[in-house]
Amino acid sequence: SFATVLAIKAAGLPLPAGLYAISPWANLTQTGPAYVAKADSDPMITKAGLDEFAAGYLNGQDAKAPLASPLFGDLSALPPVLIQVGGEEVLLSDAIGLAEKIALGGGDVALRVWPEMIHVWHFFSAQLAAGRAASDEAAAWIKARLA
Repeated sequence: SFATVLAIKAAGLPLPAGLYAISPWANLTQTGPAYVAKADSDPMITKAGLDEFAAGYLNGQDAKAPLASPLFGDLSALPPVLIQVGGEEVLLSDAIGLAEKIALGGGDVALRVWPEMIHVWHFFSAQLAAGRAASDEAAAWIKARLA
């Protein structure tokens, strides 16, 4: 999502009304404190797994290229952004970094860290009230952008 909006912005095309991201992977260098701090509590994502995916995706290209790792791009002048991330996932650092960089660039960003949630907990909404609540929050946010 972030790479797409950076490409749209660079091309001078109209930006979307908003950008919603669940647990964004925005730094293909896999650096940030959550990669270590949440390694034991994230049952779905590992740094080693992401390193492998990144190597395949990058195919020798620079991991810090903004269209590969939007965290290293110009995140100013984006449409409003909602980021939801679980408090127990290794991608927490990416989400926090994105929100900080967007805010520093003067952007409208809402970062929601859901305590005790793992990667893409929305998928478990049939069993988790937090999954339903996060989905409802996102739906309301998206609806407000489209009004």
